[in-house]
Parts: sequence; C-alpha cells; structure tokens
Amino acid sequence: MHCPKQHTSLVISPLKSLIIDQVKALKDHNIKAYGIHEGIEKEDIDGGWTSGKST
Repeated sequence: MHCPKQHTSLVISPLKSLIIDQVKALKDHNIKAYGIHEGIEKEDIDGGWTSGKST
C-alpha cells in the first residue's frame, strides 16, 4: 500500500494484543502508528506522540 502523504494513526482498544497487532500492521505499511494501552507510562505517551516517534 502506498500513501502519498504522511499519516499518523492512533489505535485505542481495551485489548492490548489487538492494539499491538494493529499498530504493527500499520507500521508494516509505512504508516506511523502509536498504540496506547495498559502499562504505558504517561511520559512515554507524551514523549512518543509529541516527538512523532512511532511505537
């Protein structure tokens, strides 16, 4: 899949494994993605999202 523009996706779900799978699938298509799930520290969320780092 080719995306002519840069996009960032945010996946929100109560199922951690589903979030991880969806984020991986997006990243496999060169789409920035960041999943937020239980166990992630607030600093990691703030730092990753504002820096544009895809996790």
